[in-house]
Amino acid sequence: MLCSGVTETASSSFSLTTLLLLATFAVAAGIFFIGCIVQSLKRPSRDAQSSMLPPNLAPEHLLKASEPIELPENTPPLPRSSDFTIYQAPAAFFTHPIPQLPPVMTRSGIFGEWCHPIDLAGLALVFLIFAGFGLSSSMVESSSASQALSSDILISNILIFAFLVLMVVMIVWWRIKPIQWLGLRWKQWYHVFWIGPSAVLSMWIVLAILQASGYVKFMESITGGNSTQDAVKLLRESTDNLAVGLMAFSAAIVAPIAEEVIFRGYLYPVAKKYSGPWVGMLFSSLVFAAGHGNVPLMLPLFLLGMIMAYSYEKTGSILAPISIHFCFNSATVLMQLTVRSGLIDLPETA
Repeated sequence: MLCSGVTETASSSFSLTTLLLLATFAVAAGIFFIGCIVQSLKRPSRDAQSSMLPPNLAPEHLLKASEPIELPENTPPLPRSSDFTIYQAPAAFFTHPIPQLPPVMTRSGIFGEWCHPIDLAGLALVFLIFAGFGLSSSMVESSSASQALSSDILISNILIFAFLVLMVVMIVWWRIKPIQWLGLRWKQWYHVFWIGPSAVLSMWIVLAILQASGYVKFMESITGGNSTQDAVKLLRESTDNLAVGLMAFSAAIVAPIAEEVIFRGYLYPVAKKYSGPWVGMLFSSLVFAAGHGNVPLMLPLFLLGMIMAYSYEKTGSILAPISIHFCFNSATVLMQLTVRSGLIDLPETA
């Protein structure tokens, strides 16, 4: 969960991890502002091009064309309606069945027609909230995962995310219904059964490459941190069964739904509306990665965010990124619970 360290005791000084997170949030904000400026410069030229009509389609020409036309006196009269016969196609014409066309996706792409300038304030609010989550988790001194993520803290985290989702829904509700906003009527919903697993498999390959290349070890050495998140440590080591159950529920159910509604369902469409699709993907993915507060894993989390934003853009349904997030988190939970049971043994740093 993003806000796992919010309620811990803050450290007295800024660490390199905090500075890197600050730099990431600053880069995200800078990319978004530059994208907004570029889009605002492009918009007047597009409006000017769309307003240019050929001479024969000008309003005054259309007005003249709609005026009644006077015919010459020697114009022959039109034939009577009784002189016409209805054409009937031969029976052989219908012997061959009409080929069935492939189904057309009714909603592709995120258009953001519901976005309003007020959403820029909503975007800034969400940005600041998750910047606070990420920075606070890097400025704490945590002695153990059990202390950092007790049952009470996990319940409070679930309630915080429920409140954030409710806040985002209420911001958008008065303009568009959630079913249409999040693309919940996606006719090709069954594609989630291959989108999720294939994306997770791709991320495992990326993580294996980063681990084998020494990237994770290098980031751990310069930041003094650990790439293993407190949630993973709790699932492996905690003796509090209630905390383990709450953590598994939070990671596998709460986080995929809540984070996707917030990041891909709201943050990305608003950013895309005012800065363009690719800038919106970069912005939302950087905030998503830095919001976890884990610098050694920030690069793979950024790539995961890009994959989920791209899947949302291409399918038009929040179900696609939720399936990816669900498969990724659930696989991690199952793996750590298997380690906890003693069936397999994994290294401490994953």
